[in-house]
Amino acid sequence: MFRLSFLLCCLLSLSASAQRSFSYISDRRFQDINDLLGYQIVPNELEIKDIKKEKFAAGTYAFGVTRTNLYVSGKDIGGVYNINNINPTEFGYQLLLMNARDPSLTGYLKVFLNGNREIDAVIFKRSPKEKEMLFFLPQLPDGLQEHEMGYFTDRGEMKFSAVDSLWGKSLHPAVRFNRTRTSQERLMVEDSTTVRFIETVRIIEKKKKVKNAPTDTISIAATDTAAIAAATSDSEKEVKIIRTYFVEVYSVLHFTDGRIENKTWKYEIERTSLKENPSGIEDRYAYIFKTKKGDELVLGLDRNKTASFFDFEDQRLWMRGY
Repeated sequence: MFRLSFLLCCLLSLSASAQRSFSYISDRRFQDINDLLGYQIVPNELEIKDIKKEKFAAGTYAFGVTRTNLYVSGKDIGGVYNINNINPTEFGYQLLLMNARDPSLTGYLKVFLNGNREIDAVIFKRSPKEKEMLFFLPQLPDGLQEHEMGYFTDRGEMKFSAVDSLWGKSLHPAVRFNRTRTSQERLMVEDSTTVRFIETVRIIEKKKKVKNAPTDTISIAATDTAAIAAATSDSEKEVKIIRTYFVEVYSVLHFTDGRIENKTWKYEIERTSLKENPSGIEDRYAYIFKTKKGDELVLGLDRNKTASFFDFEDQRLWMRGY
C-alpha cells in the first residue's frame, strides 16, 4: 500500500509541475542515457496514424523518466511503467516498458533526438495490441524566447576560470530538478530563480600608538573598491580587513495546492576548491563549496569552465541548453 501511494504521489507531482509549461525542444541537450533520468517530457501535440491529430494544453500528457520507472500522465495511458531496459539507437533512445500493475502491458517509449541532441518527439506504445502514439514537442515561441533571452544563463555564457572570478556574479538557471522527488520543472522568468556568489568586506579600524584606542567597524560591499581604498588610506590607522563569502539561492516556489512562496537559502562559505574529473566530457570541472555548517554545494563546469549546473540540498539547477 505504501509503495502504491508513493507512486501515485510521484504521478501527481509530475502532473502538477508539468501543467505550468511545455518542455520545449531547445530546453536541454542529451549527451548520454543518464541525462534522461529525472527529465519530464511535456509535449503539445499528439498524432495516432489514421485516427487523429490534435494539440492540447501543457500538462495534458507528460512523461517522467527515472532509473527504474516511466511515470506517464494523460487520458487512458496514465500509470507507472517499469523500465526493463534503456538502449541507445540511431534515432536517440528506446525504453522497454512493462506496466507496474499489469505485466501483460509491455511496450516502449522511443525518444527522438535532432542534430543538436535535443528531444523533438517521442513515440509511446504501452502494449503490442495498441497503436503507436506520436507526441511532438514544441519550438520555443518567438514571444517567449524574446522574453527569456536576456534573463536565463545559457550554458557556455558564464566562465569562472578561478575562484576569485565567482564573487559578485549571479546565475539564472532555467530548469530545476528535485532529486528527492525525482521531478523536474522548467523555470520561468517570473520565478526569479537566482544563484548569487557574495563577498562582503568588513574593515576594523584602530588609531595607531594610542592605548585603548576606540575601534570602528565598517562594512563595505566587496565590489566598492573606491570605498575600500578610502577606508584604508589613512596612515594613522591600523586596519584589519575581514572578507566573508556567501552563496545565496532565491526562487519563487509554486506548490500543487496553489500556494506561492518566496524562498531564500543562504550559506556562509568556509572554503572553496576546484576539482577536475579527467574522464568528464561535458562536466569536466566543479567548484566545491564547504559551508560553515558542513554542507556541500557544487557548481558544475564544462571543459571551458563555464557554468553548467548548481547543486544544493536536494536540488539541481541547470543552465539553459544544458
